[in-house]
Amino acid sequence: MSHLPTTRNGPLQQSFVTDLRLTAICLGLVLVVHFGETEVLGQQKIGSLKADRILFLGNSLTLHGPKAEIGWTGNWGMAASAQDKDFVHLLTAAIDARTGGRLKIEPPPVDSSKSTENVINIASIVEQGYASYQAAKIRRQLDWMADVVIVQCGENVPPNGFDPEAFKKGLQALLNDLKNSSNPQIFVTSTILWGNPGLDEIKRKVCAEDPALRTFVDVSAYGLNIPVNGPVGHPSDTGMKLIADTLFAAICRKADIVELSAAHVAAVNRRRRIYVNNDAGYDAVAMGPKSTSVTADDWIAARFSAFDQVGSQVDCIGWCLDEGTLPRIPAN
Repeated sequence: MSHLPTTRNGPLQQSFVTDLRLTAICLGLVLVVHFGETEVLGQQKIGSLKADRILFLGNSLTLHGPKAEIGWTGNWGMAASAQDKDFVHLLTAAIDARTGGRLKIEPPPVDSSKSTENVINIASIVEQGYASYQAAKIRRQLDWMADVVIVQCGENVPPNGFDPEAFKKGLQALLNDLKNSSNPQIFVTSTILWGNPGLDEIKRKVCAEDPALRTFVDVSAYGLNIPVNGPVGHPSDTGMKLIADTLFAAICRKADIVELSAAHVAAVNRRRRIYVNNDAGYDAVAMGPKSTSVTADDWIAARFSAFDQVGSQVDCIGWCLDEGTLPRIPAN
């Protein structure tokens, strides 16, 4: 008759621990195979806003795949010189720098590989097809349940036969679908290229219907310097940075974060010219011809020690060694 071992480190316990370890390893492998690269959610915030997942819905400024006939080979925002120079990647990099996280950015690939597809071009869905918008057209993006959504659109809305009321209803439906999917913070940009005040007014009013979760972001500053920001058709790297900076500032305001400008930071850290007047009584060496073991060099070293520290902003020092009590008045 066999007996089960009862020692603390007996074969039964060792076998049990080994089985647990193997189970954990297998479970981890299953999760990796099933979900791909794992995401740690529920941890990243920018100020008061959750920032684990971000979704970009836009036109060619947000994403444009390769198009040989016009000489465009990128799969990112047109016409940034590189992927990390478009406003999508600049903005996510700024958020990551603030949160310490790493937002996933995966547009639809140009090959047959899989992707999160959280950066998509909705020109045909919302701009040209605003009157027939349906949630099913962005179901994958809605089901991804983003925390922050950037909606950049308007440049491709056909001017001929434009129906303001239909556009308003289409935009309302889009923003409501986003809200119902994951209750995200939604940032809607103004029309960036060649301006459209009427269209922007509709966007502004639709955002005002739910101000807690919708923010209209005015990027009209782009049009103030077209030669620098890029051709009228698409932004340069400079223009992309302007768009990203404007959006990041809007997100920071919504998150109750005060984002200091580079000029403000430089002013705070500039070297300041300070004059210190030492108008107080000192030891015997300073006050008169009295016996003391303190030498003049000792005195100077002690009195200047505070001002010789690295980073001192004192540039000029004055000494009132007689404490102001010995008037120099001529006898006559």
